[in-house]
Amino acid sequence: MNTQGPWPAPEVVRWWYEEGGSAVSFGSDSHEPETVGRNFAATAAMVEAHGFKPGKDPVDFWRR
Repeated sequence: MNTQGPWPAPEVVRWWYEEGGSAVSFGSDSHEPETVGRNFAATAAMVEAHGFKPGKDPVDFWRR
């Protein structure tokens, strides 16, 4: 998940889950320090709404 977009779109995340996708990861595609992680909370909420949950460690993949 690119938090700058966010990309992919919610429809793609839903498709990924429905097709059995097992995990997602996050990145910000940032080129400036102040934009690292921008929109992370909104992107994470969208991913969680589609069935993926955070791992035990903050840097883990989010899984089904």
